[in-house]
Amino acid sequence: MGGVNQRGEDGNPGPAAVNCPDAGPGAAGIDANCSGWFFVSDKKAGRGGAGGDGGNGGPGGDGTPGLPGTIVELHVRVLGSDLQFDSSGGNGGAGTKGGKGGNGGKGGLGGYGNDCESDAYGGKGGDGGNGGKGGNGNDGGDAGGIFIYYVSDQSGGQNVYASLGGKRGEAGVGGDPGTGGPPGDIGKKGPHHSDYSVGTSPGEPSLNGKTGAVGAPGAAGAKDGVSKKLEIHQVDFI
Repeated sequence: MGGVNQRGEDGNPGPAAVNCPDAGPGAAGIDANCSGWFFVSDKKAGRGGAGGDGGNGGPGGDGTPGLPGTIVELHVRVLGSDLQFDSSGGNGGAGTKGGKGGNGGKGGLGGYGNDCESDAYGGKGGDGGNGGKGGNGNDGGDAGGIFIYYVSDQSGGQNVYASLGGKRGEAGVGGDPGTGGPPGDIGKKGPHHSDYSVGTSPGEPSLNGKTGAVGAPGAAGAKDGVSKKLEIHQVDFI
């Protein structure tokens, strides 16, 4: 099918967002120090350090605007059939998805009781990072318009005309959150030969880190492009 194509180019989607890397583990707790003397206190094992918190994902990229269509103006003696004319605007580019938040790091290993104190709990898991904000869509391009002047019409109504505004670009969705890190392991490094093999110190077991939040979505393009009417005129001469 012949004709004239002056449709505007579609906008490009935004660049991809950056995903945050996972956080590192917490530091190991100190081992117990056994004095070996009744009148000298032992030093208890230390709880492992908290895992690192995951960073937030990067924002999604914004789409570029759709380009406007170019005006089509045609002057012919005979308007043929099976022709296609397009002066529509390009569609706006879509925003891209936000980046993933980093996973929280594992808690550090608890200190070993060393046969004189209880083993210590591992550290708390690090919190996961939040997902990045989705990118914004951009506007659709305006149509250019179609103007045709002819003396004789032999198309038989078989021609196709399009002079539509481009659609606004879609919003990017928010990035996925990072998961919370697991707690560190209890600091048992070897067999126990005393009552201190039961129970750990100090306090309660450590918890998993919290999962981050899903990133906020971006915004769709502000507007669709403007459509233009088709004008076909029969004239006496060209």
